[in-house]
Amino acid sequence: STGGWPFVHAVSPDLKVTSMGMTHDAAGAGMGSFGFSSVGKTILFPVRFTKDGPVRLIGDFSGAHNRVMVWDRNGKALADANLGIDKAGSAVAPYGAVSSLERPVKFIGVDDYDGDGTKEIAAVTRRKRLFFWTPDMKLKQMLVLDEMPLTAASSHGKVFIGFADGRIYRADGKGALSPVGRLNGGIRVLTVDSDLLIAGSEKGDLGAFRIQ
Repeated sequence: STGGWPFVHAVSPDLKVTSMGMTHDAAGAGMGSFGFSSVGKTILFPVRFTKDGPVRLIGDFSGAHNRVMVWDRNGKALADANLGIDKAGSAVAPYGAVSSLERPVKFIGVDDYDGDGTKEIAAVTRRKRLFFWTPDMKLKQMLVLDEMPLTAASSHGKVFIGFADGRIYRADGKGALSPVGRLNGGIRVLTVDSDLLIAGSEKGDLGAFRIQ
């Protein structure tokens, strides 16, 4: 949700809707209302860090205050990383759409990014940072980017990052950062289809790059 309190709602197979809450960080601090403190939850997905491990929910609070968080499947906060304060959302309509595009937490992914056999949590932020954490949110690696990222995608143990100047780079959890290609205009869409990275820019360029 990016409107009002950033609640999470669960929908059962018989279409009954219940609120899971999930409006506070791991320390118990309320993240507030989107309309007043400009904090929304725009990323949330389930994952198992090991084959037979418990289901965890990975997501964010993004806006004036920022967190990357891990919850259990019932919505209990287990761990988080505090990314500090950032720009509040636009107060001019359509502020929801603008704030979603300009959200400080651009991407969260889970994969084995450093090849050690254990999955990590990765996040890309508007403040030109790429983070890698352990499943309990201990920092393993941080890369400083030289340009503002607009979007990112994850596949094959890599994070692919699209920048405002049209460049696309790949990164891993060992600290390697290398170019993939470039389009005309800021990169707004990155997605992976098999061994192809597909990119789209705000000026209408499309490109496909083979993942090596």
